[in-house]
Amino acid sequence: MPLPDFTYHPDRVIYPMKRAKEDRGKNEWERTTWEDAYNIIEENIGRIKKEHGPESIVVFGGTGREGGPMCGPYGMAMIDIIIQEDLYDHDFVDRFCYGFEQLAERVATMPAEKAAEICGLDVEFRERHRSMVGTHYGASPNMLGSVVDAVKVGETKGDLEIQYELGTRLNPGTYARFANFEEFRAEFRMGNCGMTYEELKEKVVYQREVNYRKYETGRLRPDGQPGFNTPTGRIELYSTMFRQFGEDPLPYYEEPQQSPVSTPELMDEYPFVLTTGARTYAYFHSEGKQIPLLRELNPDPLLEIHPKDAAKLGIADGEWVNVENQFDKCELKARVVPVVKPGVVHAQHGFWFPEEDGGGTASVRRMALQYQ
Repeated sequence: MPLPDFTYHPDRVIYPMKRAKEDRGKNEWERTTWEDAYNIIEENIGRIKKEHGPESIVVFGGTGREGGPMCGPYGMAMIDIIIQEDLYDHDFVDRFCYGFEQLAERVATMPAEKAAEICGLDVEFRERHRSMVGTHYGASPNMLGSVVDAVKVGETKGDLEIQYELGTRLNPGTYARFANFEEFRAEFRMGNCGMTYEELKEKVVYQREVNYRKYETGRLRPDGQPGFNTPTGRIELYSTMFRQFGEDPLPYYEEPQQSPVSTPELMDEYPFVLTTGARTYAYFHSEGKQIPLLRELNPDPLLEIHPKDAAKLGIADGEWVNVENQFDKCELKARVVPVVKPGVVHAQHGFWFPEEDGGGTASVRRMALQYQ
């Protein structure tokens, strides 16, 4: 990425901004100070706590979007295969799992063939499952020590600095043990690894000691007993907390509100399934469209379509097409490739044109069903 172009871009927001409540949705931002911004946050959180109680404020991480809907049927089918082919650790399940029988009965309703149909996988799903490996970014125990700080432009602050400065206002008791932000950052980043941040910078890379089977030695529970920190002390394959809240305690798959299965009557007018999660190396989600070099790599919003569908509709590669559903429409450039299934079109998300007022007509987000 051309980092200097991003860092010093003239349109980058480099100081706090605020907007009146009655101007929501309008480009009516005005510059303010960090002191004023923190005062507004502190004042409103205090008011809400006083009027409605602290439990009325919910803090969560992430984007708020639905996460990985295909993981439900896919995961259920994988578990069913593991059970049916006796690939699991019987001793571990007996000692440290709760609700195995109920789980086995539930996942049997999602055989591999059914999951393959839902997830759009090929018919070799069952035969190829042994070679599939699950990973998760962030699971690495490695720590990296940056030798120099990031470039600071204007009045910008990092996430940790904002957390510390807000924390000293909203929860001063918790942050009282830190003399300054540097002490807070050191503890947050280093934890109990036994070295300072300055020492880590000398090492550059440090790998924590890995302790396996902590559930056997009581290191996962506050009472020091073997097991897991759950109501039953076991991995809850059947969630007692979900049951307590009146939710289904077992995994299940539910069709989207609108799909070829849920709303087949729409298929005559809208015969394609639209997926809107296409990524590109040029951008990170909606960021970077105003950077000229990145725009050269990916100048237009693309819609991938299978050659058979393109031929049926008379669409040529590189041709602009209108994409429409019952909610809205947008304009994208066709990319005819065989990597998408017939009957499915795959759109880049988060695209906007900095040179056009309002970002133009390329945002596929407007076509998404809002939560109901």
